[in-house]
Amino acid sequence: MLETFQNILVSAVAGGLCSGLIVWLFKSWISERLKNAIAYEYTEKLRALEHGYAQQLEKLRAQLQSETFKAKEEMEHDRKIFEKLTLYCDETTFRDFCVTAGNYQFYDYENLKPVMDLEHYGIQDENQFINQALREAFQKFHRSLGEFTVIVARNFFSTKDNRYMLYPELRHSREAEERRRYEDARDETKNASDKVLEAFSSYRQVVKQTLYV
Repeated sequence: MLETFQNILVSAVAGGLCSGLIVWLFKSWISERLKNAIAYEYTEKLRALEHGYAQQLEKLRAQLQSETFKAKEEMEHDRKIFEKLTLYCDETTFRDFCVTAGNYQFYDYENLKPVMDLEHYGIQDENQFINQALREAFQKFHRSLGEFTVIVARNFFSTKDNRYMLYPELRHSREAEERRRYEDARDETKNASDKVLEAFSSYRQVVKQTLYV
C-alpha cells in the first residue's frame, strides 16, 4: 500500500512537472509568436514608410529639376532681353546723355536717338522681362526716362550741327524774367536727369543680382 501511495505521489509530481513544462513551453511559444508578429508588422510598416519616402523624394527631385529648368529658361530669356535693350542704348551712351543734358544743358542728336530708341522699344511686349523684380525695376526706370525726355523736348532747342541747347536765346539774357525762366528750366532738367540716373542705377543693380551681368 505504501508502494502504491509512492507511485501515486511520483505520478502526481511527474504530472505536475509535465504540466508546468507544457505551460512554460506554451508561454514561450506564445511570446515568440508575438515577438515575430510585432517584428513582422514593424518591418512591413518600415518598408511602407521607406517606399512612401522614396516616392516623395522622387517627386521632390522631379519638381526641383522642373523648377531649375524653368528658372534657367527664364534667366536665359531675361538675359537676351537685357542684351537687346543694351543694343538700343548702351549704358555709357545713356549716362553720358543724361549727364550732358542735365549738368551742361546741351546734347547732340546722335546721342539722343539711342535714348529715344530705348524709350520707344523697351516697353513693348516682346521686350518684357519675366523676373518680377527685374520687370518692375525696368518699368520704374522707363517711367522716369519718359518724364525726362518730355522735359528735354520742352526745354531744348536746335542750334547748329544737330546740337540742342537749353533755351539758347535766354542763356545770356539780361532780363530778370527770362533769366528766371532759364534757371527754372535748368533746375527742372537737372532734377529729372538725377532721377532717371538713379532709377537706371537701381535697374542695373537688379540686373546684376538676377542675371549676373
